[in-house]
Amino acid sequence: MADPTSRFAQDPRTVLTLDAGGTNLTFSAIAGNREVADPITLPARGDDLGACLGQIVEGFSRVWRATGGGAAALSFAFPGPADYPAGIIGDLPKIVKK
Repeated sequence: MADPTSRFAQDPRTVLTLDAGGTNLTFSAIAGNREVADPITLPARGDDLGACLGQIVEGFSRVWRATGGGAAALSFAFPGPADYPAGIIGDLPKIVKK
């Protein structure tokens, strides 16, 4: 049986990634099943929704520029429970405080 991930090794498209944690947001880029940009880590700024969203824009902008400005998709990873069919990420108090 063929390795189901082998088709990604030949895929030239770039995916910008975000691994969102309660303290930091880490951005990178992947193409051909390998990292193609150095990771960029920014504070999550969970104390301020506007600042948190600004960090997301800043991180994706920086990693996008590091790839030469090409990307086919964005990938987000958030901690905690999620209701995927409803499109809802669970309560994430460390990322955005109420």
